[in-house]
Amino acid sequence: GLELTAVADVDPAAREGFGDAAVFETGEALIGSGAVDAVLIATPHYDHTVLGIAALEAGLHVLVEKPISVH
Repeated sequence: GLELTAVADVDPAAREGFGDAAVFETGEALIGSGAVDAVLIATPHYDHTVLGIAALEAGLHVLVEKPISVH
């Protein structure tokens, strides 16, 4: 039942090719958009904590790639 509704990446080329999915320049913008129910955080590890907390505070389901945090 998964439906890809949005993607975020700071690299414009990486945001291409996702069909009808909404596209955001940052993870924070995606999290605050209201366009998703859940997020998969697959960023460099130093962003995991900040994005994960922001997503949880927004009431989203969160899956974080390893390592979950480095601090």
